[in-house]
Amino acid sequence: MTGVDALWAAWALRRVRVERLGPAPSALELHTDGRGRWTDASSGATLPLPGCLDVDICPSPFTNSLPIRRLAAIPREPVALDVALVALPDLAVHAARREYTRIERRDDGARWRFRSLDSDFAAELPVDRDGLVLDYPGIARRLR
Repeated sequence: MTGVDALWAAWALRRVRVERLGPAPSALELHTDGRGRWTDASSGATLPLPGCLDVDICPSPFTNSLPIRRLAAIPREPVALDVALVALPDLAVHAARREYTRIERRDDGARWRFRSLDSDFAAELPVDRDGLVLDYPGIARRLR
């Protein structure tokens, strides 16, 4: 395994479960091999998400931490990724393109530019030293 392979494996997603609460609760559980092959855990069906290494649960700041942690050692240049996008509230899943660029690195964290390559959405995301998002404009902000 090369150093780059070890870096990617260190933060490779294997399973995601999203539950919708309320009057019509439902759940979605996806499994992945960490190399872009996905299955629906309830049916065992293979999903058409080739090359998607990450998940983006929209809207949530938490799923940004996986690529940010994995990409932290990459120099300040844009990196495009294919992701399995889980849209709320319907839990629909499809492939999407995202781009991450580290803008600044500090002792207490960093700032990243996040862009959807499928739309005009972009945001600057400050993260702590663990890669957890501190402020996702219009979506979430850490209180403490």
